[in-house]
Amino acid sequence: MEDFTTNDVLLRIEELLKIRHWTHYRLSKESGIPYSSISNMFKRNTVPSVPTLMKICNGLNIRMSDFFRYEEKVFSETITLAKNIEELDEYKKNLLMTYINCLKQSDKI
Repeated sequence: MEDFTTNDVLLRIEELLKIRHWTHYRLSKESGIPYSSISNMFKRNTVPSVPTLMKICNGLNIRMSDFFRYEEKVFSETITLAKNIEELDEYKKNLLMTYINCLKQSDKI
């Protein structure tokens, strides 16, 4: 893995937000991080701590390893899947989760 600078980390967050058409405010809501903290991180050009970056990744619904991986095809497919799921109503989301759990269980048989 290549070395990342503070700027690289912040640019990666911005890239992930752009892909999702999210604002800093939306990231704040999804990650549970106060908006002022996210705003200050970008204004002051400071790298988030590991726990903060974990919250950001959780809010973005990605693993931390995905954050540092630039395999665009895999990442793009994950983003597309996440966007499609976001557009489902709660009933369809529950159906999808049931289906996924059944698929996971079938691997154990």
